Amino acid sequence: MARAQMERDGAQRAEAARAASMRTDAERASYEKARAEREAADMARERQDAKQSVQQALVAVEFGQVAGSLTERKQLRAAIVRAQAAGVAADEIARAEGVERLTVERAEAVAAAERAAVEEAARERAEAEARTVQMNQARELLRRSVARPAEERKKILRDLQVKWHPDKLAGGGDEQAREFAAELSRMANQAADVARKQAAAAAAKEKRMLAYNTLRGMTNPSVQELSTAITNARDAGVSDIEISKAESKLQSMKAGSRA
Repeated sequence: MARAQMERDGAQRAEAARAASMRTDAERASYEKARAEREAADMARERQDAKQSVQQALVAVEFGQVAGSLTERKQLRAAIVRAQAAGVAADEIARAEGVERLTVERAEAVAAAERAAVEEAARERAEAEARTVQMNQARELLRRSVARPAEERKKILRDLQVKWHPDKLAGGGDEQAREFAAELSRMANQAADVARKQAAAAAAKEKRMLAYNTLRGMTNPSVQELSTAITNARDAGVSDIEISKAESKLQSMKAGSRA
């Protein structure tokens, strides 16, 4: 475009020199008329070329990338400037400028979406790294809890299970976090089962000791009292030896009462 302008300027200077060399008014008038016609023709060609340039730039933008590449948008801007200088119809320039604004808006929207995607990916990576650290801490706590009483370990597991439930994690957590949550759930159920068994065993032991102490602590029981104590001791799991001793005593008491 700059070269064409330079060529036109050179041609205009040559024409001016030629006009200055003319002698008669008639020659000068004829020359001026011819020059005006050539300039009008040149301007008409420039308008047509500028119009085609705009149309080509529009096609490149509209049928190129989704929002038009940066190069395509620059080409469209240059074509619009050329069309304005060449006097292309205002409505055609306005249409081209409307497309230009739309492509810029689309490009900005695409760039914003890309930035948001990058930020989201960075946030997810940071959250995953933080979860990994927290899982390692939780595993260390689990390792130490093995030596704790069953009820205390059950509470530790339940607390961890609640903390690592998928509903408590952003987006449900990643696959590693979901697997860890499932592992915690299994461990919590196992710990609860162990705690129940230990509690039942402790209760049975307490009942057995109570029945044993009752049976051994009776100094002068009646037949009915001793008989009831033997039944309770048997139900509580007191040893057969102790039961046999009590039954022998009961038989002696019954024999003595008949005599």
